This record gives sequence, C-alpha cells and structure tokens, in this order.
Amino acid sequence: MSQRAVFREAMRVSSRRRRCKSEDLQSFTYRSTR
Repeated sequence: MSQRAVFREAMRVSSRRRRCKSEDLQSFTYRSTR
C-alpha cells in the first residue's frame, strides 16, 4: 500500500468517526505497515 493510499483511507476513516483523528491515523498507519 502506498503512502498516498494509506493517507486517503485514513482521511476516510477519520471523517467517518471524528473522535480521535490523530489516534485513528496512527493506528491505521501502524496496521498498514505491520
């Protein structure tokens, strides 16, 4: 998965549930990298 794709997905998820944007993004990136 490219960084752009990850960022796009993260933005999508964060927009879905606007609770912890930074946390959501971090968890998403962590999942993709792992």
